[in-house]
Amino acid sequence: MLPLPRADIDFREDTQNRLRMLLDSHDLDVAFLYDLDLEPGLETSLNDARNRIRRARARPAEQVTEDDQRRENVWLGLSITLDQAPEDDREGFLARLALVLGSQVDRRQFEEAIAAAADTSPLRVEELAPQA
Repeated sequence: MLPLPRADIDFREDTQNRLRMLLDSHDLDVAFLYDLDLEPGLETSLNDARNRIRRARARPAEQVTEDDQRRENVWLGLSITLDQAPEDDREGFLARLALVLGSQVDRRQFEEAIAAAADTSPLRVEELAPQA
């Protein structure tokens, strides 16, 4: 595994320091980075390590849309909750979540959501937006 350099990380809009606590406990799996500054030479080292770490250009924080923020919040909440669920109950948790969410929409919307979740083809951003 590629050793990572020490880094000072500041989270913006981190409610109740959840991200900081996850990072400090080494339990943070995913974080969305809007600004990333690498030490001189580190970018070359990362590329030489066969792209085990990939950098994606993201929009500046001020360009993040409300839909983007909502999707990030959903992903973060789901990720944290799945990590906290017992390993042998994660499937049960997802089934209960589907039942709760399914009870909040009509049958057509629920069937569309199931079809979208079952589709493993790459998603386009516009497909993730709520349908009117």
